[in-house]
Amino acid sequence: MLTLLFSAALADSPLTSIDLSVGYPASEGVKLARDGMSPAVARYLLGDHPLGERIAVVDALGWQGSGRAQQLLAAIAEKRGRKSPDDLRLADVLPAERVLLGYLLAHDDYLELGPMVKGSSDDLRGATPLALATSGANALPDDFAAQAAVALIDAQGKMDGSWCAVWTSWRTVLERFPDGKRNLPAQSVSHATEYMKLYEDDCGPAVAGPESPELNEVYTLATYDGRLVAGTQGGVVVWKDGRPESVREEMICGSLAVYRGALYAGCYHRLLKYDGEWTTVSFDSETREGGTFAVYLDHEGELVVMQGAREHRLNDGKLAATGVKRAGHDLEWAPDGSVWSIDFLQAVRHGKQTWPLQSGGYPGRDPRRFYTDPRGTLWVVDFESGFFAYDRETGAFRSVPGVDTKASAMAVDADRDRVWLLHYTQGLVVLDHGEAYDLDLSGLEYMRDMLLAPDGSVWVGGWNSIVRVAVEGGRLVEKEKLRL
Repeated sequence: MLTLLFSAALADSPLTSIDLSVGYPASEGVKLARDGMSPAVARYLLGDHPLGERIAVVDALGWQGSGRAQQLLAAIAEKRGRKSPDDLRLADVLPAERVLLGYLLAHDDYLELGPMVKGSSDDLRGATPLALATSGANALPDDFAAQAAVALIDAQGKMDGSWCAVWTSWRTVLERFPDGKRNLPAQSVSHATEYMKLYEDDCGPAVAGPESPELNEVYTLATYDGRLVAGTQGGVVVWKDGRPESVREEMICGSLAVYRGALYAGCYHRLLKYDGEWTTVSFDSETREGGTFAVYLDHEGELVVMQGAREHRLNDGKLAATGVKRAGHDLEWAPDGSVWSIDFLQAVRHGKQTWPLQSGGYPGRDPRRFYTDPRGTLWVVDFESGFFAYDRETGAFRSVPGVDTKASAMAVDADRDRVWLLHYTQGLVVLDHGEAYDLDLSGLEYMRDMLLAPDGSVWVGGWNSIVRVAVEGGRLVEKEKLRL
């Protein structure tokens, strides 16, 4: 009975209730799709029509079907001149096609949101709808339709958790793209928004906050001069003694590093420096992949600035390209100067060595970021599979129990023999001298980063606030909350 009720509830859900094709009444593709998937529909989806319209064609196909993503993949293989879809890999599929494949696959399997082939180690057939669509949307950062498709898949996946998070998935993409930057008809957007706002009530009463609520939506945390710093959806916030000391509003500041007495923030199209005053080190107004700056410290503690795959260094305070290309979803410098990189949805790499996903060397499915602990151990945070530590003796990554899905961040407290693990939507797990404690922080909605404090507590950045958590009496206790 419970299964039937749950299935009925999901039938009233983002992917089953929203039809973006309402804004395309004259579209030939939409008309074709009303009769179901066909070679003509596949050709239309792979044509040069606007991406928003092609996403709407997927909605017109509806959610009561199966195998349609495989049909589209077969059409892609034919278009590429491949004998079989099995000859295709993720890199062979264009970003817009990945968005369409992920969105169609989600409609084919809206209850499970699973890959085309369960258990597959293939980076294409083994990827979830969200991972597929996200890989395409990441290459199309200024395309509202692509980001909207990802938001709807993400919202569908949150139906069995916080309903507030369902609404936030959609609200976030609306806030990122004002009316003039949306490549979907107003009727399609209003139709989706009207439905998604049904979940807003679960967020509780509105709390007075800044004009830019995105400043509470945290991507990354750091410390600078004894202060907690948050890189957020809406910019950078420097906190001191529980109060915001300085706020710089920008779009998506997801990378922070402290270098030579100053804080550097990598944001969308802008690299910032803060040393008590904010200055712009570099600005790139081009709307393309690579417009986002990312900051790292190399093995010698020197600042490395990446813009797409292009490496830069500071030269007399100005950004200078080195001519080095470093492709990677995330990078980490080893003590000898060699670089670890994550090839999104494909592999973990170190120099000339490669660990394919779901291999004996790397069992995970979706590595997102590296972390080097105080003892020098390299860890990989895997969104689909949890946490993995690199074993130098075997040359392989071993799984660490505690969180086995939606891993987002970690911290190792070597002095206290504690390992902190963060789940993207559930909260914290701490492994403390062989004992495991957990704390439900789902009210934070999305938790992308955490930071170990000198006193052994940790800061956790959520999508509406930052909280500090400590171990007390064999349990985790929330001690402090920061919110603008």
